[in-house]
Amino acid sequence: MTLSPPPNPQAPGAEPAAASPDPAQAPNAPGAGAHAFSAAEREAVYRAIHERRDMRHFAGGRVDDATLQRLLTAAHHAPSVGFMQPWRFIRVRSRERRAAIHALVEQERVLTARALGEREDDFMRLKVEGVLECAELLIVVLPPGREAHVFGRRTLPEMDLASAACAIQNLWLAARAEGLGMGWVSLFDPQALSELLGLPPGSRPIGVLCLGPVPAFYAQPMLAEVGWAQRQPLAALCFDEGWPQPPDPCSQSMATGDVANRDAPATGAAPASGCAPGAEPAPVSAPGRTPAAAPACAPKADAAGTGDRHLRASGTSPTPTPEAMPARPAPTSPTPRPVAAAASGPTPSPDGSPA
Repeated sequence: MTLSPPPNPQAPGAEPAAASPDPAQAPNAPGAGAHAFSAAEREAVYRAIHERRDMRHFAGGRVDDATLQRLLTAAHHAPSVGFMQPWRFIRVRSRERRAAIHALVEQERVLTARALGEREDDFMRLKVEGVLECAELLIVVLPPGREAHVFGRRTLPEMDLASAACAIQNLWLAARAEGLGMGWVSLFDPQALSELLGLPPGSRPIGVLCLGPVPAFYAQPMLAEVGWAQRQPLAALCFDEGWPQPPDPCSQSMATGDVANRDAPATGAAPASGCAPGAEPAPVSAPGRTPAAAPACAPKADAAGTGDRHLRASGTSPTPTPEAMPARPAPTSPTPRPVAAAASGPTPSPDGSPA
């Protein structure tokens, strides 16, 4: 997929690229332009998206009630699965309660640092919250009784969290448009925070939102500025028709095999590439022998899709065919013992079903 860069959201009068016509549209159907915002309005939307930042540094001050009401109304107009609206906002103004929430965040910050291993020191140097400095502190909670909402959640129950995240994003963008910063803090033990706030059983806190005036907005996301991580290129994240598939080692080996493979006598042994016709790769090694560099191959699964598929899924090497097995050394005992013939029945899979 080739993607062209979007227009500069801050360029005056920037126009989006014209979309290809939809052949399914009626000839007289109105185009997107009939419903588009004005150029200035579009510019403002894209500017809010691109300049939104996860803020950690706040300048105190206050957020007046009318502005806070506008922000919460914007959050409440977020999309939600089955229109379940699974967001609840708790405003925390008590200094004592803020201090208790800050203590929970600090406790989890230390535990997170330890879990990061070699990046522990780097993480501890980061500022990860503004609980005590921000003008407003909001706790976002998923309410109890969410299991009653099945529409859109029967196979994806986590869509309640995704819906609440949409509300948080709405609030974030509206805050940026109002000139206010916001940071989403998720470093806390949900059970401990639930007990502190007296949440009912079945509810779940998902975010501590720090909101208020800031001294300045970061030019880039803060973690990019300090070198913790960088934004990935969009082209590396977009695919056509499905997930990209890794190349087949056997196909590559066959395509690049040497002349010796084509001229080898028909002895029944696998070619030097390690792949016999009608076979697919499987990690096989004979006891007491060093595996060859080229991938060995096992028989393909049968038409029912069983057989070696189960073995590969469980990480177990399938039984090699006699043709793919290395030749056994000649027996040294005076009376050679007969070699047991390979079983003619199907190879059982790890779950006990026949291959």
